[in-house]
Amino acid sequence: LTVRCHSSIKLGLAGAEVGTIEERQQIFGINKLPPKKLKSYLSHLWDALSDQTLIILIVAAVISLVFGLTLSSEANAWLEGVAVCVAVVIVASVGSIQNWSKDRQFAALNGIKQDRKGVLKRNGIVSEESVYGIVVG
Repeated sequence: LTVRCHSSIKLGLAGAEVGTIEERQQIFGINKLPPKKLKSYLSHLWDALSDQTLIILIVAAVISLVFGLTLSSEANAWLEGVAVCVAVVIVASVGSIQNWSKDRQFAALNGIKQDRKGVLKRNGIVSEESVYGIVVG
């Protein structure tokens, strides 16, 4: 295996100049997992609006609007339904923004956490380097 990778068990990557390492990264890829796709704001908003409590409030708001516009003798009876709708939109938006920003912060922290030191051997010298700098061979 070491012969096929143009490496040595005793020396590691012999003559590991920058060009050789860059070439290996181009051929085999960098030693890094692709990042997970983060949920969009609209996806978080949809999740928030799928909450059972908010669905009940939306249904109550629609019923209040219908009764306020059609059956009520008061001029401003429809305002209660609109107020509930506005409250639902505010609650869902604030929760979605918070979840969206937490996802972004968590992804940034994971990126920092994954960059750790690894032991490698190049030209017979053992050293520690970022795991992103380790290449095949």
